[in-house]
Amino acid sequence: MKKSRINIFFIITLISAIYIPRLAVTDNEIQKNITGAWEYFDFYYLFDSNGVMNAIKIEGTPKGYKSFRYSLEWKDSYGLISYGKNLSDSSDIDFIMVDEVTDSTAVFAYGTPFIRADTGTGLIGSWKHVKGFESVIMTIGIHTFDYLVTSINFTTGATITKEERNGTYTLGKGKDSGRFNISFDDGTSTVVFPLIFGEVMYFFDLSKRKSLFIKTEHAPTFREYQKATGK
Repeated sequence: MKKSRINIFFIITLISAIYIPRLAVTDNEIQKNITGAWEYFDFYYLFDSNGVMNAIKIEGTPKGYKSFRYSLEWKDSYGLISYGKNLSDSSDIDFIMVDEVTDSTAVFAYGTPFIRADTGTGLIGSWKHVKGFESVIMTIGIHTFDYLVTSINFTTGATITKEERNGTYTLGKGKDSGRFNISFDDGTSTVVFPLIFGEVMYFFDLSKRKSLFIKTEHAPTFREYQKATGK
């Protein structure tokens, strides 16, 4: 999927409009809170105080050691990290939402981009994310949420349903404004935060089972990564 060009200043303005009262926290305090190494099941984020971020994966697949420039904007009780090789090029930027930062834990939720797949307005309607042979379609009603994952069998061309879930959602209020609490028919639930502008939506899963990182004293160095992976 070709990445849409995005004006980062427009996104920050949009977030400011969505959120409710600001917390009395300075940018420097927030920067200090996330500086350091954070781990989620052998996946690491490493943020320094000079705007450099490393994403590191040694175990499992895919493995990788990538470096980016990043900036952090804090709005109310949420932060938005913009990162990429070149922050002045909006087509090169991805996003991570920061939530519930403490001295030992923080939620870092990657923003998955979806493109509007129908003629709906606002959040309501169908949204599609494509990666390789796999497609994710979310259909959002006034209070309903349907989630469908399909893939294409590249030998037969047939479309296969890999996952299908249905549920309902409620909107967060007060300090939780902007959040959507989704309850699925199978009894599971999750908390998400969508950011919509034009025909593009970034979808952040804030559930702790997917996005809770633990602060750690050490993240693998590039030399350790090369030694462990042979790359």
